[in-house]
Amino acid sequence: MALFEFLLHKRLITFVSIVLLALLAYQVALSVWSVYMPAEKLTLNESFFVEPQNTEANKKSTHQLVREILTLHPFGQKQSVVAKTQTKDVIVAPQTQLKYKLRGLYYSQDKHLSSAIIETSAKNSLSYQLDDVIEDGITVHDIQLDHIVINRYGKYETLSLEQAKFDARNRLMNISTNNSDDSAKYNEIFKKYRKRFVNNPMVLARKFRAIPVSKNGRNIGFKLQALRGEVLLKQLDVDKDSIFTAINGVGLDKPFQALDALKSIQTAKKVDVTYLLNGTEQTRSFELQ
Repeated sequence: MALFEFLLHKRLITFVSIVLLALLAYQVALSVWSVYMPAEKLTLNESFFVEPQNTEANKKSTHQLVREILTLHPFGQKQSVVAKTQTKDVIVAPQTQLKYKLRGLYYSQDKHLSSAIIETSAKNSLSYQLDDVIEDGITVHDIQLDHIVINRYGKYETLSLEQAKFDARNRLMNISTNNSDDSAKYNEIFKKYRKRFVNNPMVLARKFRAIPVSKNGRNIGFKLQALRGEVLLKQLDVDKDSIFTAINGVGLDKPFQALDALKSIQTAKKVDVTYLLNGTEQTRSFELQ
């Protein structure tokens, strides 16, 4: 029995000694590895994140790498950045010698929403947008606040907005109207209504009914019939039988022209409204500054 206990005790001592030697050898191996082979270890660890050949990337800080990643717009670009890519450089071009007339325009910072009414002949006025073809070899290149730039066979030319022209009788009527004591009141009423119209374009459709008026088989404009107790026309002292024919010199006889004329009110500083009453053409001007 004593012999068995002695042998068991001797085997235990031997096992413990072997384990201790193994641990000591492992520790020595780790120390030698860290002293003599640091470069290989570094390359191995970094290979999970960057390519070993790209030494410049290894030198960059975490903040620099984050900024570079954000410049790639992984979540998409802001709308303002996209809009900048749509903007064309403003071109200073000579006045065109073409017999075109720019009757009206609607300007928007988003160029693709802008439009211009161009009269190419006495009986041909159409609405054009960016890059539309006016005639063979002639396109709309740019639309600004008071003029457009056309591309005519590869050369740029300017077409400026036509100013409204009225006869002497109408000019006298305008002066009389604008110098009246009620002029400031009318301007303020029109300005407030424009604000409502800009915020909600459907206001016009709910408040008025447009009734087309024809003469000799040709549409010349329209009457406005107030709906749901609308009192704007009364506040502006406009007769219910008035036939509206133009806004800022842009005729309302064609649907697209009428639409562009209404759009132009949104940004105009002054609005001239031309209408017929009892066969006489009259013009009312509203200062909106």
